[in-house]
Amino acid sequence: MALLLGIDTGGTYTDAVLFDDSVGIMAKAKALTTRHDLAIGISGAVDRVLTQSGKAQLSLNSSRFPPRSPPTRWSKDSTAGSAL
Repeated sequence: MALLLGIDTGGTYTDAVLFDDSVGIMAKAKALTTRHDLAIGISGAVDRVLTQSGKAQLSLNSSRFPPRSPPTRWSKDSTAGSAL
């Protein structure tokens, strides 16, 4: 039995489908697309489709996939990118 996860990130919604090669589609779910950080919408859709399918124990292990840190903001006085 192979479980396949399909993700489609669109302009408004991010869709997730969990597919079992022996049974077909097991679950479908949607989450709002978060344009500033697509990972938020993707993880929301994945969590929902796994919960809906009863396969929530397959959710991503946070020790394998640690939370993302927010992007670094450079101040005007930062020396990053200055010529050497």
